[in-house]
Amino acid sequence: MRALIRLEQYAGNNYEQLKTYYLTNDTIINDSALALLGEWLSNRCDVELGNWPDAISWYENVILNPATLEDSVFAIVDRRLFYFLFTFDC
Repeated sequence: MRALIRLEQYAGNNYEQLKTYYLTNDTIINDSALALLGEWLSNRCDVELGNWPDAISWYENVILNPATLEDSVFAIVDRRLFYFLFTFDC
């Protein structure tokens, strides 16, 4: 799944379709570990698409409702990075 997002830049940059795949594929959504990874990767697709408000909102949700303390800490760090990237993209 992680390789797909790295390869997408060479396969047409269709991150919207890749995001849909991560969120709707039966194999992914029926496995709890893959579902979490799929959510994270779908958010990375938002980043690639420049959907900064959606990407940042996803991280803010993880910060407010973390599954683990580590998830919250990593979300805080990533959110700050995306705020930084967002300011240069505008």
